[in-house]
This record gives sequence, structure tokens and C-alpha cells, in this order.
Amino acid sequence: MIAKLKGLVEGQQEGAALIDVNGVVYRALCSGKTLAALPAKGQATVLETEYLVIQEVPTLIGFGSLSELEAFRLLVTVNGVGPKAALAILSVHAPDILFAAIANGDAKSIQAAKGVGAKAAARIITDLRDKVGAFAGLAASAPTSVAGGSSTVEGVDARDAVSALTNLGYGQPESI
Repeated sequence: MIAKLKGLVEGQQEGAALIDVNGVVYRALCSGKTLAALPAKGQATVLETEYLVIQEVPTLIGFGSLSELEAFRLLVTVNGVGPKAALAILSVHAPDILFAAIANGDAKSIQAAKGVGAKAAARIITDLRDKVGAFAGLAASAPTSVAGGSSTVEGVDARDAVSALTNLGYGQPESI
């Protein structure tokens, strides 16, 4: 129905971006990562969108990239994972990191999202592991955990990378 919003940032409101498209302001629920990446009020932006009816309420969901939209679409195919949980997961993990966690069976990483428990994380891994096979190269090179030891990806120590991201202001779950 509505595939993309191109307009000016009007602001943010309760987990949603407000985008003015030629005088009509759309409210699109977004992940925390998408909201954080929005430009300042009055600046131009583009959001990929998904239109859903949630509990009989038409809802527009916005994404900063096509990969985030595709990750969302995959997540909501899992029984028990609704739009709210999918957005919570995407608020913690970029799609490539999420796919690596799924491919590696890293349930703890997925559980870092607010409201996602052990059962939901296990179900996500079970249902999506085969579907994220295209990302196997990335998943094979990504560390499953950086807390316990030193892993390197193309010569970069994973602990150093996480340290650099946390020093830049990203939270620990976002950095992994």
C-alpha cells in the first residue's frame, strides 16, 4: 500500500518517526536504530515502509534500509514474534549482526532485545536459521560472543571493535 516515505522529518513521537510528505504528516513506528539515524527536524529523509493492520488499527512501520525491512519481514514470520518484538530486536541489532547471531545459534544475543525471552530467541533461531543461509559467510566470520575471549574478523580483534563502539556511545548490546 505505502512502500516508501520521502519527505521532511517533522519529529519523533513514542517510538515513531513523523514524516511530512507534501503537507501530509505520516507516523511510522521505527526501530531505535532507525530513529537514532533520522536527520534533524526539517531535513529530508527516506523511509522504506511496511503497512500492517495490528489489532484492527492500520499501522505504518518505517525502516532506514531495505535490509532492515527484509529482516523485519523474516522476524514476523516466526510464530509468537509480532511487530513490536521484531522492532525491539532490530533496535538492538543491525540486520547483518542479527543474521549472524541466528546462523550461529546465539540465543543470548537475540535475548538482548527488550521483551524477547529464551523461548522466543530459540524459536527465531530454529525457524530462521535456514532462511539466513545467504549470510553464512558473514555468520561464519562473526564472533558469537566477545566477552569470553578474543576473536578476530579479517585481522580486527572483536573486543577492540566493541570497545571502540562503546566509547562512541553505543550500548554494549548494540556493539556486539
